[in-house]
Amino acid sequence: MGTLQEHSINMKQLSMLMKKRLFGNGEMLLPKLPIFQLFSSVSSISNAGMAVRPDYKLDLCVLINKTSSWLNSREEADVITEIVKVIARESKTTYSSCTIDGLIGIDERLSKLREKMCLDSEDVRFVGICGMGGIGKTTLARYAYECMSGDFEGKCFLADVRKESTKLLQKQLLIAILQEESNVWNEHKGAIIIKNRLRHKKVLIVIDDADDENQIRYLGGNHNWFGPGSRIIITSRDKHLLLACEVQKNDIYNATLLDDDEALELLSLKAFKNHQPHEGFEDHSKCLVDYASGLPLALQVLGSFLRGRSFHEWRSAIERLQVETDDKISNALRISFDGSSQLRKKYFLTLHAFLITKTSIMSDILESCDLYPDINIKVLIEKCLLNVKDDIVAGRKLLMHDLLQRMGQQIVEQECKSEPGRRTRLWKDEDVHHV
Repeated sequence: MGTLQEHSINMKQLSMLMKKRLFGNGEMLLPKLPIFQLFSSVSSISNAGMAVRPDYKLDLCVLINKTSSWLNSREEADVITEIVKVIARESKTTYSSCTIDGLIGIDERLSKLREKMCLDSEDVRFVGICGMGGIGKTTLARYAYECMSGDFEGKCFLADVRKESTKLLQKQLLIAILQEESNVWNEHKGAIIIKNRLRHKKVLIVIDDADDENQIRYLGGNHNWFGPGSRIIITSRDKHLLLACEVQKNDIYNATLLDDDEALELLSLKAFKNHQPHEGFEDHSKCLVDYASGLPLALQVLGSFLRGRSFHEWRSAIERLQVETDDKISNALRISFDGSSQLRKKYFLTLHAFLITKTSIMSDILESCDLYPDINIKVLIEKCLLNVKDDIVAGRKLLMHDLLQRMGQQIVEQECKSEPGRRTRLWKDEDVHHV
């Protein structure tokens, strides 16, 4: 375990967290300490790396002496260890996200994910993180993993699982948790070993970027594969996949886009290494924030690309984005589209031309084209390619992220760049007039 200094803890946080531990549920979890012992403890904690401010000492003394009885079975060293563990664990959700690798707004999102995980419960729980490509599912899962893994006997983060063989992932999982090699001859054998060896261990496992139900079942099986208190986090672009793999609907966290303030801060950190744009770049930065529409990946890619570039280079880059999307952004967004059936690809490309429209009107149009709107709208929503919003005036509307719409337009334009009449769909007035 690292020192408290590594977690940026001060005595005020210690006092607040001890109050929570001592009186939060009416039970005394730490022993009463005489004043001289308390200062000895505080001194020991200071030597571990914590700077102690004098005005916090008295508060801590009063706090601990409020406890009504001794826990004679506990030694002072054990008490200090307990305090350090509590602080190290709980404080990881309190420090500023802006100072941790440019993660903007991560603490609020982690807090909502923690609610889904119910870490105080001893049941085995599968938790999902769902959202469109580039929205930050992996980033949130990685951050949660780093913050919470200290509470588990074993841990493993399986990254980009859709790119790896199930057998290899099973080996990685077993080595990470058991710290030893296992003879995984095939997927079935690997599943049996995981179940038999981990069924009594409290583990934290992240299965990242999942897109195959069978693969998840060979890695995570079901609740009786793991010991009490275990948590299995699965990130995916497909909500239906999560529901099919032991994740309850209420245990799925739907990843959210950044708001404009968060987006501007993230862009500024990447482009200027500052929390706001440099003077003279405010308007260009606002244009990029509008373009990205809250998608963290787009902001990171564009900010990094434009770092150190001139005002005129920024303007040129913004003009280019109106014609074509950056390849890194486009490739991330296309994964869900490329993984869809031909019918649903056709359905998506038909929908992308409609910016906002009533669900009832779209259903009638698509029904007339034999595109089975009831099931296909549902599937595209589950795959995070489409959203439905309730509007008091206009009723239910179909919505699509701006960058997904741009992606759809580029796919259609690539059918024939020089002659719009040879494309399967037209939406620009000039192209329609040309034809």
